[in-house]
Amino acid sequence: MTDLNKALQFKDLMYHALKSKWCVKPLCTTCGALKFRNKLKNFTDEEIVEGLKILPPEFMELEDSTDALRICFATASIFGVGGDLLEPLEGTPAWAALRKVLDYNKK
Repeated sequence: MTDLNKALQFKDLMYHALKSKWCVKPLCTTCGALKFRNKLKNFTDEEIVEGLKILPPEFMELEDSTDALRICFATASIFGVGGDLLEPLEGTPAWAALRKVLDYNKK
């Protein structure tokens, strides 16, 4: 069980990264989104999942939110794809975003 404080810290990081215009592009060939990725290292996979659960629907509408989420899904996923996160994220806006990413990748 993770502590709510870490989930809130994760949520704050997600908003800060987008507001500050950090690169969050998963396949960036210039910087590799390293600033964002390095900050994610402060969280365990479980803490990332718990943080994803509390992201509100409004976050999903922000510019670059899908890219930031894709990095989080890949980081927290056992297989680096995200399919294993569907069950723990079920019923959350992050689940819907992950479902879209997975469906898009099937094309």
